[in-house]
Amino acid sequence: MVSDRLRLTRHRKEDIIHKNMGAKQKEDEIVLLKSKIQQQEQELERMRQKERLFETVFDKVPIDIFIKDPSDDFRYIYCNQSFIETQGSGAPVVGKTDYEVFKDPKDATYLRNHDQKVLDEGQRRIYEESYTNKEGSTSIILVFKEPLHLNDYPKPLLLGTSLDLSCVPSINQLLLQKFADMDQATKNQTLKMANLRHEIRTLLNAIVGFTNLLNDSQMQLSEAERENFLHLVNTNTELLQSIINEILSKPQTQEASKAHLTQFDLDTLMKDVYTIYQSRLKGTSVAFCYETQGESPQLLQDEAQQMQVLYNLLNNAIKYTQQGSITMGYRVLSPHRVRIYVKDTGIGIAPENAEKIFNRFEKLGSSVEGYGLGLSIVKSITEAAGGTCGVESEVGKGSCFWVELPTQ
Repeated sequence: MVSDRLRLTRHRKEDIIHKNMGAKQKEDEIVLLKSKIQQQEQELERMRQKERLFETVFDKVPIDIFIKDPSDDFRYIYCNQSFIETQGSGAPVVGKTDYEVFKDPKDATYLRNHDQKVLDEGQRRIYEESYTNKEGSTSIILVFKEPLHLNDYPKPLLLGTSLDLSCVPSINQLLLQKFADMDQATKNQTLKMANLRHEIRTLLNAIVGFTNLLNDSQMQLSEAERENFLHLVNTNTELLQSIINEILSKPQTQEASKAHLTQFDLDTLMKDVYTIYQSRLKGTSVAFCYETQGESPQLLQDEAQQMQVLYNLLNNAIKYTQQGSITMGYRVLSPHRVRIYVKDTGIGIAPENAEKIFNRFEKLGSSVEGYGLGLSIVKSITEAAGGTCGVESEVGKGSCFWVELPTQ
């Protein structure tokens, strides 16, 4: 009897020990499971924070961003706040098609045709669109569309970004202010930044000028002219992007950009510049004329830099000519040399100032805006291109600034 009781007691103790061990194991498993759940919740919260961050950033950038699903009747599956404001509806568009977003079915059909063409070609397309917002004003939009391949979607989506060209002037001011702040560093850095600022302002003025022409309903431009002006907007934008990329990628060791030689028609270049400034001087008391003589020469120069020379000469003439006339033109001096000139009926230059006017920071009067860099840049570009420049002037009667360049 005693041995049976001892065996029973031992079995009960073993059962209790096993039960305690099982409870401890379950308790450890619960703790481990809670830890994993907590880690997953923390990871989920981090993902939510990133998602909120990206949504905030995309809603703040001044560029329209949208994504459509072609397999679902090209419905919008994403758009940022800028896109909603640009379209003028003021209401969300996710889950809708263009036929539900835009009042005029012609607008929706126009967009659908472009969307389908992007998918058919399988590559990025760049073109312009015209939008009328809720205030009734029309804007020209530069659009970039391309297929977007994602693992979660069996068929490519359509990614679109667009820029309202009417916001270029505000971009101009932002860039100018940014470089104005940077000009406080050192005297040497101030000179470099001022030169860059002048180049950027020149390119932006060209972009704004051509954009205004594209938006001017009274111009009645042909399709070929519109394509040419849009090409010039893109060209100046690429040059501006190139300058900014240089600034961001490496220190500036030279004040002038490296020349990229191409062959171009001088008359075509000058007519493009004339069209811009004709619009700018419209409605003023200054008459603007363009003169040509003989056959237009073909120049082997940096076309963008020669355009900048003309911009600077014309900007200088406008500063000092309140009334009268400004005339631009060229004259072929020989089969291998041409003279480009800008004449004005402005205040003129005293003989003692005629040579130093091409020096940096030289201005005729402190009341005139600018740093006095335009003519020094003209001289720098012209001499680097193998040419010469000068001025003929008389106080009170006006000036004629000229540049002579080799054609080869």
